[in-house]
Amino acid sequence: MATPRMDPSILEIADIIRYPAAEEAFFREFGLVPTPSARPQATGTLQGRPSACEYWGICKDLGFNPGEPGCDGEVVTYNRRCKKGIRPSFKCNRCKKQLSQLRGTDALHGRQGQGSFFACRDVLGRPNVKIARRGVIWLTYAMIKGFSSRNTKELIEKEYKMSNTTRTDWRNYVREVTLAELLEQPPMGGVGQVVRIDECLMRGRRKANRGRLLTGDNVPPRRRNNHGGVSDKGPWIFGMLCVSTKEPRLFEVDKRDAATVGPLIAKNALPGTTVFSDEWAAYRCIPGLVNANGTPLNLDWHTVNHSVNFIDPATGANTQHIESEWQKAKRRLVRNGNKTTPALMRSHLAWLWWRSVNARPNVKDKFLRLIEAIARRYPL
Repeated sequence: MATPRMDPSILEIADIIRYPAAEEAFFREFGLVPTPSARPQATGTLQGRPSACEYWGICKDLGFNPGEPGCDGEVVTYNRRCKKGIRPSFKCNRCKKQLSQLRGTDALHGRQGQGSFFACRDVLGRPNVKIARRGVIWLTYAMIKGFSSRNTKELIEKEYKMSNTTRTDWRNYVREVTLAELLEQPPMGGVGQVVRIDECLMRGRRKANRGRLLTGDNVPPRRRNNHGGVSDKGPWIFGMLCVSTKEPRLFEVDKRDAATVGPLIAKNALPGTTVFSDEWAAYRCIPGLVNANGTPLNLDWHTVNHSVNFIDPATGANTQHIESEWQKAKRRLVRNGNKTTPALMRSHLAWLWWRSVNARPNVKDKFLRLIEAIARRYPL
């Protein structure tokens, strides 16, 4: 029987990112950084410095030096001496263009039009990053392992001098990866499978008007719509949960009408799926839903009247499982004082989905799964 894959321990990940050679080998193993060309290069020196002798290609083909787009020089790796020791860098042996490992990795990573996870781009399209890759990996490890904000701050600032703003930005980048994964997921359910759906107003209020202000205390409870009536102020969250796999998918929606929730159900449910819901009027569109090809989904729809029963006595229809997800989501996004802004709500919901699938207690390789998701999002 094969040994199940396990994440590196905190001591093992510290050893990996402590040594540049081990760090580079780890990144290349999981496809986070490009690998050099297979063409061998003779060992030598570049301007008196020992060369790492890794050949990456022709300067003009890589777009390595925008200032000299026709340069025929070879881009190689060489070890640059700096205050912190020897660090690998990239250099063209003809035009002498040099890039640090941080900026150069993004340039080489973008040979097929994709950027690197480790380098953001400024308004001019240039790679702009000031923190080491090992700091990003350390932050990602702490994030998926559920370290508290205080412990993460102590671990990061002690070694990498990362500010609160930078740490928050990189956590957002990781959540954006999980959002892309969620949007590309195949439909769930199928014949004989039950998917429960429900909607929730993601707000919170203080008990007895004590404690810090929450979202529900800062906004008017209702707003006037175009028809002269009033409607609740969101955000509204629409959720679907597959009973057999316990996979919840949560989506932020502007409205909870049929035109909004119908396409979400059609995209995320397989034909023949049994759907349980309450008797909200928007769900009456379920029997007539079709997929992207126009083929009827033939969903088996059952409802429960919550003003009478929590579980329908005749069909057993209920929304118990999906409603329990609202408690988890509100605890994470509303009650714990995380100050989740509306612009980041979708990525936070995607992070909850990703953890519910890939970071369950019995999953031993949640960090490696996240690294692989990052590699899929930023392919070589």
